[in-house]
Amino acid sequence: MTIWVVGAGAIGCMVGARLAQYEDVVLVDGWKEHVDAINADGLRVDYHDETVTVRSRAVEFDALDAVEETPDIVLLSVKSTDTEGVLRKIVHRLGPESAVVSVQNGMNEEAIAGVVGAERTIGAMVTGDSAIIAPGHAAARMAKRRLVIGELDGRDTPRIRALAERLSQSLPTTWTDNIMGQLWTKLVRNCMFNALGALTGLEANRIAGHPVARSVAFALAREAIRVALAEGMTLDPVLLGSDVAGFLAEPGSEAAERAAQEFERLFTALPSVKSSMLQDVLRGRRTEVDHLNGFVVAKGRTSAVSTAVNERVVALVHQVENGSLERGVDVLGGPLVEDEGLLGERAILDRLPAAG
Repeated sequence: MTIWVVGAGAIGCMVGARLAQYEDVVLVDGWKEHVDAINADGLRVDYHDETVTVRSRAVEFDALDAVEETPDIVLLSVKSTDTEGVLRKIVHRLGPESAVVSVQNGMNEEAIAGVVGAERTIGAMVTGDSAIIAPGHAAARMAKRRLVIGELDGRDTPRIRALAERLSQSLPTTWTDNIMGQLWTKLVRNCMFNALGALTGLEANRIAGHPVARSVAFALAREAIRVALAEGMTLDPVLLGSDVAGFLAEPGSEAAERAAQEFERLFTALPSVKSSMLQDVLRGRRTEVDHLNGFVVAKGRTSAVSTAVNERVVALVHQVENGSLERGVDVLGGPLVEDEGLLGERAILDRLPAAG
């Protein structure tokens, strides 16, 4: 069996390195120095319990035709902004039974199915930290990582069970009949932490411990959850960090404050990890904000659900990207004199800079 990891960035390396200890893995990426380093010295990934170095083949996209084997599995881990363009480069290499599994941020399954066909598309939700340290070198130091996969229509199939078993060689993998609900749950998480990291420079644990950032995170989550429910999704409270009702409770209510305390307790205990958007901003790269918070805004419009805080945050991240807004906690309007509890949407919008 041949597995292509298409997009050997942070997530691709995290998943691919351990998988390559057991499977024939081809790493595909557009960064020449990274590809050359892997071919010269192997791919090194620093995990929480060990450092793994594997000698996998690495190729650039333009050299893929030199790889003779048809991939049985494609683990797609490119940026959401590149999904369709990259798939058009490789679709001619897929076989009728090839499965494309999106180990990405964002909701990419519809776009993937549009290029390769729904029958070859597997939904996947991956959690865990990851970062590129240098060409050929990545890190994934959190102990708790997992992958959940599923058929888009929720069916229990021999394919999905066999795939879960095979991918478990890399990280704990289960299958679900609710993959879209899992993906929406991760999207809510990403909307809370990812863009706020890019705006403030704070890691997820510091966002959870900062009274204003926590309020903004909850407001982003409330909007995303309302949109998800309007789309008919069933969300995972464990992955969210609190039950849905707690997130949707009126700011200032006992239920909302209880949810905020549980959220703070869970997430301040995490290691300090920079969000993928913050990593992009620090490297001067385009972020995925339009495919995360922007996706919620777009779906909110079709569902008639207000997403004013997400919309403002999308605009502000773009200002950070183009240099017209300086990244930092001052974006949140400065410190509160004391922790006033969760702020409502109107108070948050009044604190945030106007969209330029």
